[in-house]
Amino acid sequence: MLHPDDTEYFANLREIGLRVALMEGIAVRVIEPKRRPSADGALGLAYCFEQRISVQVRPKAYKQDGGAWFARHSHERNLLTLAHELAHLKEYQTHGETGHGPRFRQYEAALVAVVTAENARVPVCA
Repeated sequence: MLHPDDTEYFANLREIGLRVALMEGIAVRVIEPKRRPSADGALGLAYCFEQRISVQVRPKAYKQDGGAWFARHSHERNLLTLAHELAHLKEYQTHGETGHGPRFRQYEAALVAVVTAENARVPVCA
């Protein structure tokens, strides 16, 4: 689910993710807005088998809590979430499994650097 004010912002975030995936040899079919909040507070999800990533750029309350939109997460937080989910895809595509172990953390750290560098190249609207 995407707040109307975030359409262009998310398109730019998606562009960064797709460029990084291409550079790093990560197969990604879709980078989409996260549809609903998670009970565990996760800001993103990687659907490894589907080669799909979802990223929540702005939280929204549950309908029963009024369904109000909150402030957008910081750009830095969104970039870190994007890198984190790309790391899950990379580890899964390389090793057939993923988690949050040392190997994943190595992929994540490397991808944070690449996402950050690519962010400097792709103009992102605020």
